This record gives sequence, structure tokens and C-alpha cells, in this order.
Amino acid sequence: MILFAGAGVPAAAADEPWVRGEVVVKFEPQVTRAAISSSVRAVSGEGLTPVGGVEDTRVIETGDGQDVEAAAARLEARDDVAWAEPNYILRIQSLPNDPFLGSLWGLRNVGQNTMPYAEAEPVFGIRRIDVGAGRAWGVTTGGGGRVAIIDSGIDGSHPDLAANVDRKLSRNFVADPGTDSVDPNAWDDQHGHGTHVAGTIGAVGNNGLGVAGVNWKTRLVALRTCGYDGGCTSADIAEAIAWAGKHRIPVANASLGSDPDEPIGPIQVMREAIESSPHTLLVAAAGNETSDDDAVPTYPCSFPLSNVLCVASIGSRGQLSEFSNWGARSVDVGAPGEQIRSTFLNRVYPFEDLFSDGTSGWIQEPYAWKDTDFEESPTLTFDGRDGAAPSPVPVASATWGEPLNLSGLRHCRVDFDVVGQLHGNQTFAVEYRVDGGQPKTAFPVLSASSIDPAEPAQILADLSGADGASSVKVAFVFRANGTPTPLPLTQLILAGMRCNGPNLPGGTYHYLDGTSMATPHVAGAASLARSVSRGIGPRKLKRVLLNTAVPTRSLRGKTVTGGRVDVARAIRSLMRAKPVRLTRPRVSPGSLGVRSGRLRLITVRTRNASQVPARRFRICLRAPRQLIRGGRCTSPLKLGSRSNARAVFRVRPRAAAAGRTFRLQAIVRARKAKPKEATVRVRVPR
Repeated sequence: MILFAGAGVPAAAADEPWVRGEVVVKFEPQVTRAAISSSVRAVSGEGLTPVGGVEDTRVIETGDGQDVEAAAARLEARDDVAWAEPNYILRIQSLPNDPFLGSLWGLRNVGQNTMPYAEAEPVFGIRRIDVGAGRAWGVTTGGGGRVAIIDSGIDGSHPDLAANVDRKLSRNFVADPGTDSVDPNAWDDQHGHGTHVAGTIGAVGNNGLGVAGVNWKTRLVALRTCGYDGGCTSADIAEAIAWAGKHRIPVANASLGSDPDEPIGPIQVMREAIESSPHTLLVAAAGNETSDDDAVPTYPCSFPLSNVLCVASIGSRGQLSEFSNWGARSVDVGAPGEQIRSTFLNRVYPFEDLFSDGTSGWIQEPYAWKDTDFEESPTLTFDGRDGAAPSPVPVASATWGEPLNLSGLRHCRVDFDVVGQLHGNQTFAVEYRVDGGQPKTAFPVLSASSIDPAEPAQILADLSGADGASSVKVAFVFRANGTPTPLPLTQLILAGMRCNGPNLPGGTYHYLDGTSMATPHVAGAASLARSVSRGIGPRKLKRVLLNTAVPTRSLRGKTVTGGRVDVARAIRSLMRAKPVRLTRPRVSPGSLGVRSGRLRLITVRTRNASQVPARRFRICLRAPRQLIRGGRCTSPLKLGSRSNARAVFRVRPRAAAAGRTFRLQAIVRARKAKPKEATVRVRVPR
């Protein structure tokens, strides 16, 4: 079971892939306020929030006890509603791994060992099973505009990312824990996933630090839609997509998706946001459930839209990753997604306790908890009984004995697994005191409706108010409003705290697996390809990436292309297709007088103003034989992009030219280029 809680993802039941009590509604154009109010009343609604950037769309908070699917169906039946659906929860598509030494085989595979575990047999990659970045860097190392990262945010302080982060356009769409308040500037990453994705796309290259992204010089726009627990709502994601579209961000990365184990219909709010963002190419993850996306779609990957590009994961030997989803019709290409090293958060753990030595280290007030077992694992248990206390006990707390020093730390969370049974008048919560002050309740508070009696629920409790404090006390507290009957049973299986610390010297890095890691390889490739073709639109850009994919046996019949993205091939294709543009030649002097028999020099200058080399480039001077001796054209050569060229011609009039004036033509030519001309006047006195 996954219990979604905190960071803008309200608690969902174990079998519900949507936010409890929320429906996303698209009203018909020109709907009246009265009709909207009537729709809210139809589902006993308590709130109405617009989905920014998606026209005529609102999130309605339904009344207590409302079945979300039934409420959506009831709204959709109304004449003034175009469609209605639950506010779906999507998950970040990543598989965590432990840090290990390695190399960036996904960018440049030369057959190195890519196995992250020192104790395991080495796995040597196959040369050129990569995204082709190393080969592309010989042509371009970056540019191509911005890339939006629709994820958990970005650590803007990371030394390998800071120079490339676009702080002006970055936004947060996630509500503060336990509230409906959204701080648009709180896009700082609390999870780590978005920072890892950002490094693969656009870590600064050639700076002597850590890793290089596919695109060394892109601008990274953090669009935070996923909370510290990795949960993301479809409405938040739609807002982020619409934001990227509104600002014409050419490429957006969505390393997230719905779970095929909990099939859902097309998420229309996301689809409309994508359709309303025609200038943005959305690169999406295929998913990590070893599933056929054609049979059970995952969104946004499976939207059949021309500006969505879906990515599967491959390993360093070209194999389809064992975790990766596929789809002959819905998944476009493959890209490296195993043992991918990238930028990450520096995780710090001020305390951890698995209760292996019982309840030592804990101060228990006013009544004691017990040291018991849960499935043969030590636990800290409270069941409302204590021989030295009134029975049943109305309140009990267990406080970590040592004060915690959180100086220099950010986004601190209490991490605990809890099982048990609470009843209607009973709650279980985390409380903390900062520097001996009044106790504060961390989010969330568990009650009879939010704790599962059968299996552990991993919870992260927000202590953001304690960030950076020098003395913090953390306690787990049971309370009953009145007599706690029936008796509770609360068992803590583990307890601890994790925070984001300052980056390690030179930056913090980590290895992860998943289609989430494959997707930014393709988003980075799309952005790098744009650096040689800035005006290219998302549909043509997608078409170029697909048409230049390298056939890969494991992807045959598993993806649309049957191949993996190769940005070097894509760039070559774009450059071959681009016309060569030569500037009009400049001739000096523009006119001259020269006596017969005398030597004068004429200089012709031009420039290759295009982004591609000019092949078979020549400069010619068309003139009568009476004026020029020797060659009238330079030898054909290759003139590099954005390069200047000049040629010097010798003019020595013959005696027969005396008393005449001549017009000479300077001409510059190249293959696939329109010739350009200029004239010069030569007067030969008697």
C-alpha cells in the first residue's frame, strides 16, 4: 500500500489512484457563474480552484463522504459540463539505487564497466549504445532554449546546476503541507528526483565539477509539481504543462506517470494542457512496471498527440531494461536508463532508530510504551494500558532523548512506519519543540480513517518550521478525546529524520535507475538538437529524433521506431537540411583608377552566416582579360559556420584598356547556397 500524504497530495485510500474528495471539471464555454455554483452544489462542494492555464477548468472539493467517481459522473451528466474526472495522482517514475562509482555511459559508451556494485560481476557496455552526446559535442555543446522540468523541483544551489537554472520562470504548483497555500517561489527540490533529472539534461559542462548534462548550456526551468513523498496530482501537472506552453518553453521533461496496476482513463485535464501548448514538446516516461503501455496506458506517455514523445529504458548493452514498460504503438524510442549518475541532494539523517535495542534512547511521558514485536521485528508499541496509570490511558508520548541540531539543514522530515488500530476519538501525531518552545504538531495527524490496521504505512512528517534550528526535540504522541474506548494499538516499526544538507564539496551525486532517467536523456537531446535549428517546432523536432533513431534489436516490436535516440545523428540530419547563407560580398576598394601596366589589389570579403558549414565554397571575380592575369576564382573549400573568408585579386590593366571604365563582379558561391554578388568600378586613364 502507498499512503499519499503531505506536500500538496492529500491522503488517498489504498485502492484509489486520485485525491480523495477532489474532481477536476471542464465547463462549457461562456458558462455562467450561476451554473458553476449549481455544479458545486450538485456534489455538496466546499471549494472551487481554477487550473491555471487550462481554460474553463476548475478543481471542485466535494463534500464529506462523496464518492469521487460518482461525483465526476454526476457532474459530467450536466449540460454545462464538458467533462469531469478525479484529480488523479501520478508517481515519479524512478527506481532508487545506492551510490556507486561509475561513468556517464548514457552519454558516451566506450565499453566501460557499468555495474554499480563492487561485489558483483562487472557488466561492460557495448560501444555507442548511448544517446550520442559525446559525438554531438563536436558540433555543439549547448543552447537551444529552455527545458521545463515537471518534477519535484531542482536544487538551485547545486554547483553543477546553479549557472543553468532559470529562476525567473521556475515555479511551484504544490500546496504547503497540511494547507491549501501555494508559494509559487518554493520550487526548491525536497525529494531529489527532479535534481537528478535536471543534471542529465543540463548540468554545466566543462566546469571541472561532477557530471555534464547532454546540453551544457541550456536554461533549466523548475516546475515543481511533486511533493517530498514523490506524489503529484494531475491538476498540478496540467498547470505546469500549461505554464511551459504559455511561456513557449520548447521542451518539457515529465519523468512521471500513472500506475498501470491501477488503470485509469485518459486524464483529460493533462491532455487539454498538452493540446493547448502546441509550441512545447513534452518528453514523458513510459513507466517502470514491466508493462505493455498499449494494453494498459500510462499517462502522459500514452496520449496519441504529436507533441508528446514517450521513452523506454535500455541498459548499457542495448537490452530493454527489465523494469521498463514498452508499447509498439505508444512508446516511441528507448534511451539509457540504468545506473545513471547525476546531480542529487545531500541527504543528512540526524537520527534513526529501528528499535533493535528496545526502547532505549526514548523519554516516555507520562506513561510508558512497550517493546514488542511486529512480524518478528522490534517495535515501540502503545496499547492504552499501563500498570502505573489510569486505565485506559488518555495520552502518552515517546520523545527522542537527545536534542537534534539541525543547523544548516533544510526540509527536515520525520520518517516513520506505523501500523495499528485507532478509533473515532483517537489520534496519533508527531510533535516537535524548537529551542524549548511550545510543542508544534507536524503534518499529518493520523486518525481512525487514515491509518491502515493491516500493513505498514510509511509517512514523512513535515518539520520545515524547525529547519536550521540548533535544538529540536521530536515526540510521537497518542491522544484520546475523552475515554479512549475501544483501546488503541499503535506500533512504530522504525523512526528517524532526514534533511537536505548543504552540497558536498564539488557537489552531491547519486545513481538511479528507471524510465525517469531515460527520459531526460531524450529531453536533453531534443534541446541540444535545437541549438543547431532554433526555429524548429516540436512536431518536426520529434519527427527528426524518431527518424534518426538507431535500430536496436531489443526495441524491435516494442517501440514505434524500434530504436534508441541518437542526438548526433539528429543534429547531422538537421544540418544537412539547413540551407547555407552567405553574406553579400564586400569589395574594397569599391572603385579605383589604375594606369595600364600598374598592379592594384582588390579584396573581396564575405561570411558564412548559417549554422552549418558551406561546402565547395568559392570567391570569384568576373572581369575582362584586359584587367586580370591569373585565376579568377579561389579553389573550392569548406567554410565553417559563422566563419569569415576573403580573397585578394591582382588587377594589372593592359595597354588596350587605356581610356576605358570597366565594371567587375565579385561572386560568392557554395553548395546549397544562393550566390551573392557585388560590383566594383575600375577606370583606366590614358
